[in-house]
Amino acid sequence: MRNIQKLEGRFQNAEAEIHEACCVSAYFFRLTSAFLLCSVLASATNYYVDPAGANQNDGLTPQTAWRTLLKVGISTFNPGDQILFKRDGVWNEWLTPPSSGAVGNLIKFDAYGNGKPPEFTGRYLTKAGDWTNITGNVWQIGLNATQPIDSLKFVQFGTIWGNSRTSQASLAQDRDWYYDPVAQNLCVYSSGGNPITAFGSVTPIILSGQSLINLNGMTYIEIQHILLDGYDGYGVQVQGASDHLWLANMVADSQVPNNTVPIGFYVHPAGTPGDIHIYNTDAQRNYVGYRFDGTGTAYELTTCRAYGNRTYGLMDDGISPAWAGEYDVWSDFLPGNASDIFPGDAIDANLRSQHAVFRAIVREVAIAVIDLEGEHSQYKIRFADDAAEPLAFGFDTAVVSNSLNIAATDVAAIGTNFLSDLTAAEITQVTSTTVNIDAGMDASVGNGFEVRRSDSGWGQDNDRNLVGRFSTRSFSVPRLARVQDYFLRQYDNSSPARYSRYSAGLHIDYPL
Repeated sequence: MRNIQKLEGRFQNAEAEIHEACCVSAYFFRLTSAFLLCSVLASATNYYVDPAGANQNDGLTPQTAWRTLLKVGISTFNPGDQILFKRDGVWNEWLTPPSSGAVGNLIKFDAYGNGKPPEFTGRYLTKAGDWTNITGNVWQIGLNATQPIDSLKFVQFGTIWGNSRTSQASLAQDRDWYYDPVAQNLCVYSSGGNPITAFGSVTPIILSGQSLINLNGMTYIEIQHILLDGYDGYGVQVQGASDHLWLANMVADSQVPNNTVPIGFYVHPAGTPGDIHIYNTDAQRNYVGYRFDGTGTAYELTTCRAYGNRTYGLMDDGISPAWAGEYDVWSDFLPGNASDIFPGDAIDANLRSQHAVFRAIVREVAIAVIDLEGEHSQYKIRFADDAAEPLAFGFDTAVVSNSLNIAATDVAAIGTNFLSDLTAAEITQVTSTTVNIDAGMDASVGNGFEVRRSDSGWGQDNDRNLVGRFSTRSFSVPRLARVQDYFLRQYDNSSPARYSRYSAGLHIDYPL
């Protein structure tokens, strides 16, 4: 079983190198357009969630919206239902979808209204009026969140991370802090008075170790248009027997320096899921942007970006990963100065910071001519390794609707099917209006010499590029330009007429 990774995004903290078998190199993957996800809805109900709502409401209209993500997590939904979060809304909570959808009838989590995307965040914004001076330079605030704050690992003072202490008594210098999980009180040391005045802001990262979106054993779920930030664990975590998932148009932006986490999108479901898609997302300022573990057979990552992460944009620890992708390039910059690329050519991909090193086969090449004068074309090269897409050939039974009257010709008889080539033909005189030509041999009785402006269309039933037919060895043809080409073949009077096998080409470039 394989993990199929479709790499069609840009990883700014990755080094991308693709090259053909003969050290042909290239340097970027395709960026495609955003995706609109849709599914068939049947008997669907919309539920609305607004930080200004109330959980005792029915949630069925924007005016009677629920308030918390916790309310969503303890509710039950049916296939086709939509749970919509108000734009400009901010929740200091995590979301755990509680129900699965069905084939062709997803449960959707999305946004409604106008403004910025709904924000799920671990950042707890404190205000000056929330702080109380309890003794000397020690200040205290009670943290009141919807879900319990069992622990704190990070508190940010302006742009500087503070120092965690084990007790209130141990607070001794600015930005020292201590958290009491029983009383849910945060104490900080501030020699400059109110901490907000002294440091500009004090922002604890609550929800420590949590996933802002946790998909555990869920199927046929779609989530999009959500901003995730301020987490020290995971932006989105997919675990358990989860499959048939679509995550799109989201940003996972941690900004918290927590050892080997946070991870923007962490996909490690149980079993061998074969239908997990991440479209048009950003994973930035994490430890790892996107991480895939396990034995999944189809993880699709399309139009995604990973930048500003401390280690990898993409980390794949799956079993026997397989790879497929597309590469766009101008004809002027074909990898390794190759003159052309064809299906069946081998390419080696080496994206070191994405742990993607593989050999693939070009499966399809599309060429768009952009500039005729400069002969500039744009190549779209689709490639895959055998794990993602085995190379195979299909054969159809050949059927001839009408029998063909084809007679085999012995190799020795080929010469008798053609007249002699005019190898001695030459231009004997040039004027401003005419060109005299010597065919180099006399014409036999009934034979002649056919002259054309291009080496095509030979035959007495085609006069489109014909200059003339002549029965004498020497003849005159019109001259219409300074540079002129003439092509000659001998023909006879048989029916159909036989011709020379090859043309004689004559060229002039002489002032008029």
